[in-house]
Amino acid sequence: MVSLKIAVVSTALPPAPSGQAIVLGRLLRERDARCWFFSDNPDTFVHNSQESLGEYRLLRPLLFGLSMRDLRGPLGELNAHLGMMRPIRIRAAQILEQLATERPDVVIGCSGNPFDLPASALVAKHLGTRFIAYLFDDPVYQWPRGLVRKIVRRLESRWASQAECVICPNTALADVIEQRTGRAPIVISNPRDDAIEAAAADDADFANIPGRPVRILYSGAVSESQRDALANLANVVGRANGKFELHIFTQQPHERLAEYGLLNPYVFRRGHVSAHQIALQRDNADILFLPLSFNSPIQEVLMTASPGKMGEYLASKRPLLVHAPKGSFVARFMTTHRAGHVVDVSSSVALATALDELVGSADLRADLVRSALKASELFSERGARDRFWEVLATRKS
Repeated sequence: MVSLKIAVVSTALPPAPSGQAIVLGRLLRERDARCWFFSDNPDTFVHNSQESLGEYRLLRPLLFGLSMRDLRGPLGELNAHLGMMRPIRIRAAQILEQLATERPDVVIGCSGNPFDLPASALVAKHLGTRFIAYLFDDPVYQWPRGLVRKIVRRLESRWASQAECVICPNTALADVIEQRTGRAPIVISNPRDDAIEAAAADDADFANIPGRPVRILYSGAVSESQRDALANLANVVGRANGKFELHIFTQQPHERLAEYGLLNPYVFRRGHVSAHQIALQRDNADILFLPLSFNSPIQEVLMTASPGKMGEYLASKRPLLVHAPKGSFVARFMTTHRAGHVVDVSSSVALATALDELVGSADLRADLVRSALKASELFSERGARDRFWEVLATRKS
């Protein structure tokens, strides 16, 4: 393949540990390309040159409004509108300044920041090069209800019409984007790490180990996107008097878990660990927990979300307990593929019943693991990477 020059604008950059950065890293590594990475988030930049996938450029942070006063009515809407348009142009100018002597073959703008997608479209238009929009979550409903969401929705039609193509991680989000913009996105699943998952240890029959609590593992962010689902499980575990233990591997501090009411004598915060280490921890777990909140400020986003850990969980050879809203992509996928034991109502009682069913039936666990392994092939790293580079290599007229 001819070497490509690629500019990526994203809130999270590889090799940072966030889901968006991990996906970008897995898609871009092991290919012959020159990459420029742009972000206004200093925490996402690499500090070890050996982990670098390209050249990294820190952008200046931007504000949402021209005036920080609480303006109402038409003045408020004008302030918000101008406060979006001006920063978008500033962001585009920053990127163009960094690319003063370069012309990338393609500009990839990612969701996660209200300015990045429209700014990336402006950069591509100015350079006369290709623009691809990569949506990791719904780019409109991830913003609070009100003027910001309204303006982001208007801007969506502009960058979507300019994009050569739009990439989404699942069919649920793709359907929503097509309904809003008339553009049919290309679906590329968030890839698992094939090398780590191929080495996953075989499942052990934990029911035959008397006197030991059943170990449940959750890894990842602890935020409003998981809050009430995690709280339901913590409640079940706390009331089971030592029958279960919940181990949470997360970057979020102890105080966050306490604020959310997640901590009790049988729930343990373990801290963030590397991808290789968390794979070993999954090998030591009996059940993996995949939660999505039932009452979140960004509930529309969660209904079409694809947690980055799905591929790893499916390939883990561990039974999955899924606690996610009915109709969400996660609940529908797991039910359709029978890849996890799904509780799609916000009920500690229903969750406790599901746990007892998992613990009580070795046949159920074995069936779920077999189905999950088969479904995990849809998240193959090699397959996702090949599809991504096929898109990059194919210029649409």
